[in-house]
Amino acid sequence: MGEGESNTVELLLNIKGKQHKVIAENDDWTVEQVKNAINQQAGLNIPIKYMKLLIKGKFREDTESLSSLGIKVSNGKKKLKGKLLFEEGYHHEEAGTATLEKTEAKLKELEKKVKELYTKVNHRMCTPEDATFEMVHINDVVLDLKGALDESKVKTQDRKTRDSMFERLKVVLQKIEAIKETNRVYS
Repeated sequence: MGEGESNTVELLLNIKGKQHKVIAENDDWTVEQVKNAINQQAGLNIPIKYMKLLIKGKFREDTESLSSLGIKVSNGKKKLKGKLLFEEGYHHEEAGTATLEKTEAKLKELEKKVKELYTKVNHRMCTPEDATFEMVHINDVVLDLKGALDESKVKTQDRKTRDSMFERLKVVLQKIEAIKETNRVYS
């Protein structure tokens, strides 16, 4: 290793729609070690068994080392980009504590993101690969919302609101299918 070069790896990760920078002490770290670092450095408290790390379009096994993933060197720094997703069981576990107000806010944000992506795809303002990457996050949010709107978690007086949100979610899902179809045509 040359003078001034570091063996650390900077991971730029999309976690629940927000960008987080996670530093791995060296490129021999395994994906499992990265998941532990994500919990510490991003301030999360998520059991590793629910985490799925998507790097370069593939879900990575816990035993894979960072060096095997094709690290890019930019300005003397080793960098990787990726996305952290969660197994379905985590969504249901997390959704049990969600309130209808939080769910409403997430649904509004989802509707906005889907509308923006729909426009980008229909006007060819993004590549099919970029659209697919965004769809992964959108599907993650849809799973969250479905779990949060589960009937067993809603009080009787809130059912009308919940039913209305389910109808809005159906419209979002229809638009997502239209995006997928348009994306298939352009790819």
